[in-house]
Amino acid sequence: MTQLIPPNHRKRFNSLHHLMTSGAFLLGPGIAGLLFIVGSPIIAIYMNALSFLISAIILFFLPNLETTQMNADDHSLSFKILLADWKEVLKYTRQAKYMMCVYFLFNSCIVLATAIDSQEVVFTRQVLHLSESSYGVLVSIAGAGVVVGSLMNSIIVKWLQTRFLIGVGTTFIAIGYLIYAFFTTFFMAAVGFFLLAFFLSFANTGFLTFYQNNIPVDMMGRVSSVFGMFLAILQIAATLAIGFTGDLLSVRMVVVFGSVAMFILAFILFWMTLLPSKGKYYRDIQEQPFNVMNSG
Repeated sequence: MTQLIPPNHRKRFNSLHHLMTSGAFLLGPGIAGLLFIVGSPIIAIYMNALSFLISAIILFFLPNLETTQMNADDHSLSFKILLADWKEVLKYTRQAKYMMCVYFLFNSCIVLATAIDSQEVVFTRQVLHLSESSYGVLVSIAGAGVVVGSLMNSIIVKWLQTRFLIGVGTTFIAIGYLIYAFFTTFFMAAVGFFLLAFFLSFANTGFLTFYQNNIPVDMMGRVSSVFGMFLAILQIAATLAIGFTGDLLSVRMVVVFGSVAMFILAFILFWMTLLPSKGKYYRDIQEQPFNVMNSG
């Protein structure tokens, strides 16, 4: 995808991409519900399968951007190949310390957000004392926040700097979780849900643009696979830790602690994006992405 989108259009594309996916988040269940009314669940399942088939056909006809020919032996997955990838990623990490710090800070915030979300139902029932219908309204408000934020982001993204999208977006997501954690009324919980959902598109657009503009294309897959595995393990550990701690202490204490930790990480990320000496990582690129390995 990075090779197909011109560098000067990546930020705009990423915002539209998030708008489409967030719209599908609400449109998909709506279409499924309509199919349930006019048909049956079986029809909805078949239509869903057909949509996947059409998507696969479209993906099949995308252009092949690989410029190097690979030998048959190169396709065999072996420990030697995996070890070589790990070495390349570790070497790149040492050369791109700032980018990796931003990468881990942002993803650590996402890990904490997902872990907190695992206690969402219990928190709303035991702390906020919401009924099932009230909880449904709360989720709908969050969904509306995602769509409104994505729409607003797609309109104004060309006037916003990438550092603003990452720093401010992630910080306000954390503030939304703080509001949700510290207040016990439905109204304030709704404000927190809408706020964090609204700024989700801004943060994701900024981070994805930063990632595409600064990490060489030939390293993107390796970085994502190696650190993606680590982040997945961290995600499982954080979710289990919050779940067990919630059973031992209280759900509210765990959610408050997780929200505060997320805010601290988000604030550090915000501060790092504002460093004047790091402005080259966030500039609007017109030609080639900034390559840290060739920057000295």
